[in-house]
Amino acid sequence: MRIVEIWVLHNRWESEDRNWIQYRYALVEYAENGKSEYAIRCSVEGKHASEDVLCWLHPRLAENETDAYEVLYRLACRQISPVHLEDVLADLAG
Repeated sequence: MRIVEIWVLHNRWESEDRNWIQYRYALVEYAENGKSEYAIRCSVEGKHASEDVLCWLHPRLAENETDAYEVLYRLACRQISPVHLEDVLADLAG
């Protein structure tokens, strides 16, 4: 089994209290016997550091790496926090 982060995106902005907040989003691929499954790992870095949250992507959202990356990119653009990651992914999977 191969487990690897294949894409990592960061999103950084200044909060209301003038501190910088940075989210880290990673696309994780689990590959075995020629089949891949994908998950998103999300965390807050820096002063507001948090534990990683890992959520599997529903196969309907991530049939391949390109689809999985598109989900990762949308999450980063929307600044989805680790706390809300699971709920947002469930809504996207519908």
